[in-house]
Amino acid sequence: MRTLRGLAAFLIVLLFTSASAQPETSSLPPFAAIFDTNIHWFDAAADSVLQLSTEGMDRNVDEGRVGFIRDKFTISPDGTILVYAILEPDPVNADRERLYFMMIDLNTGERTELPVRLADISRMHMSISLDNQSLLYNEGVTFYRLPLTASGQPTPLFALPDMSGGGGGGSSYPSDPLFWLERGGTTGGARPILAETPLGLVFTPPPPNSIDDRGVYLYDFEQSQAFTVSDSMTNAALSADRTQIAGVIPPDGERPGHPETTISVVDLQTLVQERLTITDAIDNVTWGPAGSNTLYYSTRRRTGDINLDLLPFADREQLFSFTGRFADGTPVGIPRYEVGIFRYDLTTGASTRLYYADAWAIGRMFATPDSSALVFSQVTGLQRWVSERAAGIDYPDPYTPAQTDLYRLDLTDNISAIELVGVNVQRPTFAGES
Repeated sequence: MRTLRGLAAFLIVLLFTSASAQPETSSLPPFAAIFDTNIHWFDAAADSVLQLSTEGMDRNVDEGRVGFIRDKFTISPDGTILVYAILEPDPVNADRERLYFMMIDLNTGERTELPVRLADISRMHMSISLDNQSLLYNEGVTFYRLPLTASGQPTPLFALPDMSGGGGGGSSYPSDPLFWLERGGTTGGARPILAETPLGLVFTPPPPNSIDDRGVYLYDFEQSQAFTVSDSMTNAALSADRTQIAGVIPPDGERPGHPETTISVVDLQTLVQERLTITDAIDNVTWGPAGSNTLYYSTRRRTGDINLDLLPFADREQLFSFTGRFADGTPVGIPRYEVGIFRYDLTTGASTRLYYADAWAIGRMFATPDSSALVFSQVTGLQRWVSERAAGIDYPDPYTPAQTDLYRLDLTDNISAIELVGVNVQRPTFAGES
């Protein structure tokens, strides 16, 4: 591991100024995120950035796909261990890859390769157990527990019916790949869940057992049985004590962000579901800290299409080559969105808007344990890129017209102040998250 300082390309705006000058940002809990094609550990209190991975993000090379899988890393509940998944060529099947896990002790920097290789890598999800001693993951429809040691062997927990079929899809919009990376799910910004609770393992079945990462179930280890939490919930989040789960419920056949999306809260002990009395273009939800009885949710509302007329002709044609044209030759428009973040009081039912912006989407959200802030990632739309290109600002080739920025929303004042923490910092992940 090494400390990264003074990188010209590294623009953490407020995180690493002096703690006395920026007491708000320095109170951020440590977190992992992708920056400059590798996973880093950001610790504001220690004023340090540590590079964790060395393999680079998954990419095509002559021998196949190699590198860490960009949406597959998780941190233990106690914040001492990070595990990430790496692709390597399969020595038996030359046209395929296989997957293995790397564990990093965040206190010492020690790296340990876990002794398993997975052949079915299409929809693997993982998290670290409540006791911080094992990795929980699925290979296809079978779920396993793997001790976090160099010699540990996986133990099968249970298996779902092996259904035929496929899932997933693509997008021609340049901002979508970053959006999906933030959610770690399939197309449309849905996010699966896999996490241990005091009552068992909550999980979203991998496709084709689920469609668009919808459906949450609870596997009871004592009864060796899975129970339905909700067959329509997605983007689910656990409360701080992991006894309740909240998630968004789009209308049947629709994706998160539909104008008639609602939120449900389920008690994992009783499996009683409460549908909240809010309906909006809701696309994500997270819990406030322990004892707050608060939810935070984001919205994503389309406001029209981005005006591309100011773009240089070559840039405009390049975009249209991806987005396509209608039968009459008219280019397919690129949507423009307004995003928002709201606080919902579960006691009073009151909903308060804290933030809104002209952006593609809110990615991930995390409420700090001290209730002082909500940390969130935001994927930009193309409007800023369009204005900069129109002004003659050149971009590297190949360029990425969208980016992911990280913000801190101060919750200590009556007026919620917003702080930009960093740019091009992707998939921020805190202790206990995956």
